[in-house]
Amino acid sequence: MFDTTALYNAGAIIHGSTDVFRSAAGFGFRGLGKPLALPLSIQRGLTEYHVAHHLPGPTGAWIDALKGPNHRIFHGHHLIEDGLSVIKAPDLKLGHLLHHLGMDFLSVKGVPVVPRFMIEALAKTGFSETYISNLCSLNVAQVLNGGVAFLCSGVDVLMVFADAIPHTFSAAGLHFALGCFDLATGLMFPNVLVVGASIGEFFTSAVTLYRAVTDPIIPVLGVPGSVFYPVLFQSMLTGGILGGGLSLLRGGTLGEAVKTSASSSLSAAAATFTNFATGTFLASAAAGVATFFVAKKLLDTVFPESNEPFFAVGDPNGKGNGFFKCGTDLLTSPSIFSTPSELSKPSALSNPSVLSLPGEMFEQSELSKIARSSFHDVRFDAETALSGLSREPVGFIDNSIFYPNEQGLRNAF
Repeated sequence: MFDTTALYNAGAIIHGSTDVFRSAAGFGFRGLGKPLALPLSIQRGLTEYHVAHHLPGPTGAWIDALKGPNHRIFHGHHLIEDGLSVIKAPDLKLGHLLHHLGMDFLSVKGVPVVPRFMIEALAKTGFSETYISNLCSLNVAQVLNGGVAFLCSGVDVLMVFADAIPHTFSAAGLHFALGCFDLATGLMFPNVLVVGASIGEFFTSAVTLYRAVTDPIIPVLGVPGSVFYPVLFQSMLTGGILGGGLSLLRGGTLGEAVKTSASSSLSAAAATFTNFATGTFLASAAAGVATFFVAKKLLDTVFPESNEPFFAVGDPNGKGNGFFKCGTDLLTSPSIFSTPSELSKPSALSNPSVLSLPGEMFEQSELSKIARSSFHDVRFDAETALSGLSREPVGFIDNSIFYPNEQGLRNAF
């Protein structure tokens, strides 16, 4: 079974670590807003290298048809839009375009990475061409600078999709603050990667805020209900099935299996709760074992197991008059109709023969002598023998239920 709390806790650790790294990157590498720049000697060398290695030919001439320091954002240097134009033109080569853009990426101005319609929209706002070019283009130094923020923001977005960021208002506020920091830094020192990182942080903040409102963290456990309750349900279901199944396999009764299953479910719930609260296997195992034995003992006390089934005996009025242990003969068990002499000899009524009469069960009456004489070829008068019972029957049977007659039983005994 997959442990989602491990993912959540690990995500919280990664979340905190990336925030520390992000702060160090933002305030250390940027120097409180100062953008990272390559050493001047390296930048000059890259610029000279890019100029020296441009390929001659019609493709390069078409790419650099416009002149000026910011000509790249208007024509020839958009990979998608201008690349399609190069593919359609019979005299231009796509390979030369890719090589040209690669060389320009090493220069100070870099190459534009923002669609042209966005550049045109920014131009209408009154920003200068130089600012728009710096904001919408990337070179080696800008990638090194903005890559730190973009990488940290991407990790946060992945973590919010994996539900590994704590569902708290403080976490939502932290990511909102990081988004504001990235947006301000990306606009003050133009870098499209840093601006993109701010969008990721604002998204993370919004999702975290929603979860903090709808699915807050359980204070005692430190995890949200969406993580804890599914794991709790799975553990209780698994424990109940295993406990009841093992009880049946061992030859236990259905009642015993139900009690074992309930105890196992409670044990699994206690172990899961303790594991979330403490994070230690020993404590969770001890809690589970102790809960099982306590719950099982309690259930055995409240619902004791008995191998003797019970059934109700009715009376002529249709009302139950008590519960009687099941035996070979209803009359062998004591009831409210039992007489003292009957209780002193509980086996007297066991397995009566077909010729036994109520009167002969304790002493040889006249009727019993007549009945016994039938085995010695003595004439048996059935009408005389049964006349003693016809006046006071011991009871009657209706729909397989024996309804005793109190007076008849007393006279018979």
